[in-house]
Amino acid sequence: MSDAQRIMLFSLFAKLAKARAWGPAQRELERERITRAALLPADHRSRITDHPTPSWSLCDNTDVDRLKRRLLAELEPDSLAAQIADAAAGEDGERRRLIHRIERDALRGSLRDAYLMSLCRDLYDRTDWRALPLPELANLRDTVAARSRRKAKANRGDAETRSTADQPF
Repeated sequence: MSDAQRIMLFSLFAKLAKARAWGPAQRELERERITRAALLPADHRSRITDHPTPSWSLCDNTDVDRLKRRLLAELEPDSLAAQIADAAAGEDGERRRLIHRIERDALRGSLRDAYLMSLCRDLYDRTDWRALPLPELANLRDTVAARSRRKAKANRGDAETRSTADQPF
């Protein structure tokens, strides 16, 4: 779990605790209840939920998505969208992270969207790269990151060559 994820989860939990007027002892009990409720449906999460006091520091990205959905559902009990999102355990968080990383790396390397579409068409016979299955999207993220780094390195080399060529001695 990253620092930003930890801050986000604890701020949501603080809002919930304030809204429900929980005292310090009640906060810990409720945090444990919410953690178990969010992570228990996933069988492979026993390393967190089997612990006597579940720790959010052991959470990975999927766990953070589940906890966030559960906290939002508890904060907004009248919101149908929050309740549906909590009930639907999906891959949307991982997909959003992969798409964000691809777009960020493409921007860093000055790779245009048309380039991404042609790369996707060459690799997967599809032009809509955002709709790729997660394994292919992860592979595309790695490919774009490598090409972006290579292009940025080449651009730095060209700039250094130009700057030394302009010097008289």
